[in-house]
Amino acid sequence: MESLVGLLCDINDVGQSSWEEVDYLSAGSPGGANFGWSYREGAHLYGAASTPDDTLLTDPVAEYGHAQGISVIGGVVYRGEQLTDWQRVNLYGDYGSGFIWGSLWAKDGSW
Repeated sequence: MESLVGLLCDINDVGQSSWEEVDYLSAGSPGGANFGWSYREGAHLYGAASTPDDTLLTDPVAEYGHAQGISVIGGVVYRGEQLTDWQRVNLYGDYGSGFIWGSLWAKDGSW
């Protein structure tokens, strides 16, 4: 699994009204992944919409509400050699607040 870190695609998804989310797919994934729009915003129901029973959704690996920021941006997995403690950390930020966060990709594929 360690080699997969070079094949991750970070997808930062600006929310509609309340939540910002970070999604991931491996680089070789087939197209058509459904991250929930317009049924969900992040992992939260959006509006009055309900998800059809036969809809397969891909959950975000990270999210934050608009109390912390307004527009998720950037995203890069650190692969350098100088900061070894930062290996496999996905860095992303928020345009409005200036906050920067990191999500650690574990060797078992979890976040």
